[in-house]
Amino acid sequence: MKTILAGLAITTASFLTLLAPAAHATSTTWGAIAYSPGADQNYVIAGAWSYSDAQTEVLNYCGYSDCVIEITFDTCAAVAYSPSWQVYNYATGSTRADAEDNAERYTDSYPVLWGCN
Repeated sequence: MKTILAGLAITTASFLTLLAPAAHATSTTWGAIAYSPGADQNYVIAGAWSYSDAQTEVLNYCGYSDCVIEITFDTCAAVAYSPSWQVYNYATGSTRADAEDNAERYTDSYPVLWGCN
């Protein structure tokens, strides 16, 4: 049985927290972040009890045919944007702060989305 948690961020300034599902036989939960380039910066976060289920669920929740899984994680993940380079970077970390720091690869990068299990 899988548990699904999702959040939708339409603007790049939204911050979401992925909460761990309720009781289950294993303690590891997985999250995934997907992006739809055709939907004007549409990001989705989903969580599940397995790596593959998190990926499946995030694509299901995205709702667009061009959705791409950017990162799958079992700790925390973040997305940061660099206006000068006009790129998004994705990274994981043991905490939200670590994930955001790892995603901020350029001096003008700033976090736009994060999730933690």
